[in-house]
Amino acid sequence: MGRPEIVNPASGLRLDGRRTNEIRRIVCRVGQLSAANGSAYVEMGNTKVLAAVYGPSAVPMMQQQRLAEGGTSSLVVNCEFSMSSFSTGERKRRVKTDRSSLEMSKTIREVLESAICAELYAECQIHIFVQVLEADGGIRAACINAASAALAHAGIAMVDLTTCSSAGHVAGIPILDLSAAELGAGGPELTLAYLPNRRKVTLLQCSGKTTVAEVDSMVASCVAGCKTVHTELRETLLEFVRAEYIAREHDIDT
Repeated sequence: MGRPEIVNPASGLRLDGRRTNEIRRIVCRVGQLSAANGSAYVEMGNTKVLAAVYGPSAVPMMQQQRLAEGGTSSLVVNCEFSMSSFSTGERKRRVKTDRSSLEMSKTIREVLESAICAELYAECQIHIFVQVLEADGGIRAACINAASAALAHAGIAMVDLTTCSSAGHVAGIPILDLSAAELGAGGPELTLAYLPNRRKVTLLQCSGKTTVAEVDSMVASCVAGCKTVHTELRETLLEFVRAEYIAREHDIDT
C-alpha cells in the first residue's frame, strides 16, 4: 500500500485537514515558571516547547575584563537548547552537547540577538533555555517563537517581537507549517524568522533540493505564517499585561 498524498488533489486538503496555506493551531501561555524572569509555553500543533529567560544580570568580573580587552562592552546572550528524551518516538538517550543541539542553540541565540536592544544592556548577560517537550515538525520555528515570547514576558526591550514559521513544497504547491508526517515526504523545507513591524527577515534556512521559484513561494508562505504567529503571541502578551494590571488594581483597592 503506497504512502498517502500530502495534498489531496480533489479537496486540496492535507493529511490533517488543513489547507496548504494554513498553520496548525497555536497555543501560547506566558509566566509558566515562577523562578524565571520570563517564560513561555508554545504549542504549534503537536510540537510543544517551553522557554525560560533569566536576566538581564551583570556580567561576571572576569568576563567583563575579557570584553574590555576585546574592545567591547556589549550584551552577552547565552542560549541552551535541549530535547526531552520523551519528545519523539525514538527511545535513545539525548546528549545536550550533540552537534544538532549546539547548532540549534546558536541559531536561536543569533536570531533573538538581532531583535534585542543591546545598547540598553551594556555589560549585562541574558540566559535563554529552550526545551522541546514534544516534536512533530517545525521545531526550530516553535523554539524561536517560545523564546521570543519569554523575552517579552521578561520585559527585555526589543525592536520587535520575533516570529518564525516553516514551509515546504509538494508537487508544485507551497505548504505552510509542515508536520513530521509531511516532512517525511522528503521535500524541501524552508524556515524563516521575521520582524513583522520592520518587515525584516532575520533567519532564512533551507534544506533539500529546490528551485528559485519554489524558494520564492515558500518565503511568501512563511512571511504570511509569521504574521499570523505574531498576532497570536502579541494577544497572549497583552492578555497577560491586562490580567496583571487588574490584579494590581484589585490589591490597591483592598
